[in-house]
Amino acid sequence: MPLKTIVKASAITNLSDARYCAGMGVDFLGFQVSPGHPDYIPLDLYRDIRGWVTGPKFVAEIPDGDIIDTDTLIADYAPDFLELDVTSYMLLKKTPALPIILRVDQSNIATVDWSIVAYAVIDDLRVEHGVANKILVRIQDGTLIPSILEKGLGIEIRGSQEVRPGYKDFTSLADILEQLDE
Repeated sequence: MPLKTIVKASAITNLSDARYCAGMGVDFLGFQVSPGHPDYIPLDLYRDIRGWVTGPKFVAEIPDGDIIDTDTLIADYAPDFLELDVTSYMLLKKTPALPIILRVDQSNIATVDWSIVAYAVIDDLRVEHGVANKILVRIQDGTLIPSILEKGLGIEIRGSQEVRPGYKDFTSLADILEQLDE
């Protein structure tokens, strides 16, 4: 069943979260692809998850300030989108051949070239007029959902670590996604 708005699940680290989110109709699954990040997903696990999950678009999430070889990343992970912060985007030697999800804050949202950005992830509800359909608001709980939906914004939620394979508590994800179920 479709959700009321666009939803991206970030920091997916396990098949359980990926399958749950896909089953609930999430649009994007984000995976940290930098080895130094606490939510890093190794390439072999990413490929396994990609083989098991259909529906959502896969997003390679690059941590703030990381400089990476996007050509190698795209060849290895084959994501559908790249997500990075404004600073990392400005340091790229060339524009990637994939759609971009850009992490922005209120101080730099006005400088974003919206023609090159598929979506932007923000932490608050103050957005520039006319770009609401490209904004995903990062939330930790469901308290902001009514006001997010009123403004026509999307949502970013976070996956969590799995205690052991097949043993997972989906309460935090379910609380949010069930509010968005049409």
